[in-house]
Amino acid sequence: MAKKTKRPSTAPTAKGVQNAEDRSAFFGYLSMLALSLQFGLQPLLNRAFAGNVKSKALMVIVCEGCKLTLAAASLGVKLRKEPGMLRSWNLVDSLKLSGLPACTYAVQNVLIQLSMQHLTPLEFNLINQSKLLWTAVFVFVLLNRRFSMYQCFAMAMLMGASLLLSAPGSNEVHELSSDRFYYGFVPVIVASILSGLGAAMTQLSLQTHARDASVVTIELCVYGSLFLLGNMIMQPTSLSFEGWTIFTLIPAISTAAGGLLVGTVTQFAGGVMKSYSLIGGIALTGILESFLYDKALSNDLYIASGLVVASMYIYSAYPYRPPAPEKKDQ
Repeated sequence: MAKKTKRPSTAPTAKGVQNAEDRSAFFGYLSMLALSLQFGLQPLLNRAFAGNVKSKALMVIVCEGCKLTLAAASLGVKLRKEPGMLRSWNLVDSLKLSGLPACTYAVQNVLIQLSMQHLTPLEFNLINQSKLLWTAVFVFVLLNRRFSMYQCFAMAMLMGASLLLSAPGSNEVHELSSDRFYYGFVPVIVASILSGLGAAMTQLSLQTHARDASVVTIELCVYGSLFLLGNMIMQPTSLSFEGWTIFTLIPAISTAAGGLLVGTVTQFAGGVMKSYSLIGGIALTGILESFLYDKALSNDLYIASGLVVASMYIYSAYPYRPPAPEKKDQ
C-alpha cells in the first residue's frame, strides 16, 4: 500500500497568531504616538503657517480636499476587495444622510480656524474637548444611548474647565479679553456644539444604515465644500488667497492626517488608548507653548488641563454597562 503523504496544515500556528498580534500592537502604539504629535502640534502649526490667512472658508475647503484624497485612497483599497460595495449607493439617500452633517462640519471648521487665531494653542485644545459633552447630549437625543454616572461626572468636569478658561483674568485688559472672548471662546464653543450634532448624525448614518466610513467621509467633504463654495460665491471678498504661502498646506495636510489617525488608533488600540493619545497631545501643546512663546502657563491653565485630562480618562475607562437581566425563579 502506498504511504499517505501528509498535506501541510493551512491553519494558522500559535506562533503566527502571536506575530500578527505583536505587529498589530506595535502598529497601534506607533499610531498613538503619531496622533499625540498631530493633536499637540496642530494649533501651533495653524498659528505659525495659517495665522495670516484672510479667508477661513477657503482654508477649510483645502483641508477638505486633503481629507477627500485620503478617504478616496482608502475607498479604492476597499473596492479591490469588495468591487460591489457601491452598488446600493444613490444620491437621494446620500444627501438625506450626509447633507446636513456636512453643513454643520463646514461651519464648525470655519469657526475653529477663527478661534485658533485668538486663543493660545493650549486654550484651544482644552476648550475644544467640550465637543465630547455635546456629542454625548446629541447621541442621547438621537440614538437614545445612555451614559454611566462616571461619564456624566467627567462631562461636568469638562464643562467646568471650559467655564474656567472662558472667564477673563483680573490682570487682562478689558478690550483684549472681550476680543478673545467673542472671536476665540465663543467660536470654539459653537464649533463644539456643531461637532457634537454632526458626530451624532454621522453615527446614526453609520450604525443605523450600515454605511461605509470612507464613503461617508467623501460625502461630507464634497457636500461641505460645495456648501462653503456657495457662500463664498455670494461673498466674492472671501475668495482671496491673501496670507497664503506654500507652507500653509502643512496645517491642512496635518488636519486631514489627524482624522485618519483617529480611526487607525481606535481600530488597533481601542477608544481608551485614543484618549491617552489626546492626553499626550495636550501635554505636548502645553510644553511647546511654554517653550516657544517663553511664558509661564497660568494657574487656570494648569487646573483646566488637570480637569480635561482626568475627564477624558474617566469618560473612556468607565462606560455605561446595561444591568444584567434578572434570573427568573424556577
